[in-house]
Amino acid sequence: MGKTSPKRRWLRIAVLALASIEAVLLGGLIFLFLEEAASSDPLSRAIGGAAATLAAIPLVIFAAPALVLGVMGRWLKLALALAILAVVAALTIRAFM
Repeated sequence: MGKTSPKRRWLRIAVLALASIEAVLLGGLIFLFLEEAASSDPLSRAIGGAAATLAAIPLVIFAAPALVLGVMGRWLKLALALAILAVVAALTIRAFM
């Protein structure tokens, strides 16, 4: 394996750190919403399922691809943009919930 430039190495570490943190936090949030959906109350199940679906959108569309690109070490600028967009999307969705 060849040497990588310090800038590229820093970018890869930033992408992996940000996308990993997002994946863990959004995954935990989805788990909590689905735990709420396991309630016996039909309204709670519907609200929990809808909230889990909304929380999964930034994870599936932005954070997961950013993590994959970071692990592969390809298109790191795009991966960083996706990781940042995941935060923006999660905060936007949270503002409307």
